[in-house]
Amino acid sequence: MQQFVTIFMLNLLTSVDNAIVVGSIARRSKHLVALGASSAVILTVLRTALITGVVSVVNQPGWSLGLGLVVFAVSVRMAHIQTDARKPEPRFWNLLAVIVVTDLALSIDNILSLAVVSKTVWLIAVGVFLSLLPLLMLLPVISRIIDQIAWLQVLAAGFVAELAADTVLDDRWLLKRAVSGHVEFLIRSGCALAVLAYGAWRLRLYRKVAG
Repeated sequence: MQQFVTIFMLNLLTSVDNAIVVGSIARRSKHLVALGASSAVILTVLRTALITGVVSVVNQPGWSLGLGLVVFAVSVRMAHIQTDARKPEPRFWNLLAVIVVTDLALSIDNILSLAVVSKTVWLIAVGVFLSLLPLLMLLPVISRIIDQIAWLQVLAAGFVAELAADTVLDDRWLLKRAVSGHVEFLIRSGCALAVLAYGAWRLRLYRKVAG
């Protein structure tokens, strides 16, 4: 029981920021409840698989590099505040794929932590699912808040860009080349600031068109 509570609370607390990011990604969808429920199921399966086999997957050279580059592209897309209201709604399956990949990238540290707590598959699966479900089912509320406070989406994009850079730099292939602490800080900060600047520009355009 203690392991279950630890898994539940750790996964819940470390997934709150993920829910905000996911809300920014799915903001324009009309199927937020379905996205939340589907994401909870898929992420439970994938997170459980990664937690129970974390050494053989996460530590593979190229894994973090590829994942981080994909998530950086997602951060740029998040910062691209849509100024054309007539643009069609994003496809459900495309959004679901983006949500899953982004969540996994943002959850690497969480996965490593949970791998130490337990290796019991059903315990991990139940704890992860019950902690993810309430957060992801709040997507309609989170998306509504982001619609009202547009700069939250820009901040979320900058946050994702910084984590994407961190994920890339954590790759074993790059670690062998010993990226120094100062260089790593500059790369992570530069990625975040670049995406924030782009998002601020798009937000200014959006307000001009809306106003």
